[in-house]
Amino acid sequence: MKQISLEESKKIQCDILKNVDAFCRKNGINYSLCYGTLIGAIRHKGFIPWDDDIDIMMPRKDYDLFINKYKDEYYNLLSHHTNKNWPFLYSSIEDPNTITYYGEHKSVRGVWVTIIPVENIRNENISKMVSFLNFYEKKIIRLKHSYWTPNTNILYNLAKAICRLLLLPVPCSSFIKYVENKLKYNQSTGVLGCPSVWMIDNRIITYQENIFSSFIDVEFEGMKCMSLSGYHEYLQIEYGDYMTPPPIEEQVPKHGFTAYWK
Repeated sequence: MKQISLEESKKIQCDILKNVDAFCRKNGINYSLCYGTLIGAIRHKGFIPWDDDIDIMMPRKDYDLFINKYKDEYYNLLSHHTNKNWPFLYSSIEDPNTITYYGEHKSVRGVWVTIIPVENIRNENISKMVSFLNFYEKKIIRLKHSYWTPNTNILYNLAKAICRLLLLPVPCSSFIKYVENKLKYNQSTGVLGCPSVWMIDNRIITYQENIFSSFIDVEFEGMKCMSLSGYHEYLQIEYGDYMTPPPIEEQVPKHGFTAYWK
């Protein structure tokens, strides 16, 4: 297999993003660049130089519409709707002619763009939601995809193996669908968040709904892509002073995957 360089991987991801952007605009679906991708757009008009992935987010109603309607002759939509072994509460669009590895372990996707649902958050239930996600996402779902880890207590590895056998009859998509249905709330609460991906110190970061009230175009690697109009408030909540780069020792890719052509 021929390894894909970081710059080649970025080009593949930009091609996926261009495809998704065109589909969303054609079908009236709102999305926004998010996390480090949005910082890159605002601060660098493209990738943060050391970043290695693209993330976008969609309000839940747009996300559901996208998942139900997206079809492409080349790219693959990966979600619990399309893959019974999909282990995430979000979805991805992948280039099917690529594969990725984390160390020696093959990933469930090729080079990808991540698509994250933005949920209505009921404030009174945030602590319960954190406990719920800790149990299902951090224990059950990860356990189904755990590996025998060298230099780890043999009894611990044996316990993981037994639990995986017990969970084997139930596809991962069943757990994901159950958790997703618990997170979804179709009535406006005035507060939004992305509990499917982002938990820090046992809390879910939330934003006021007005930040997502409209969408604008921003530049990303020579493309015009969508961003929520309240991107400044959003990025301040997530990162504080997002316009100042981190120390040089932290300027490294975060995901640690290696990509190859099939």
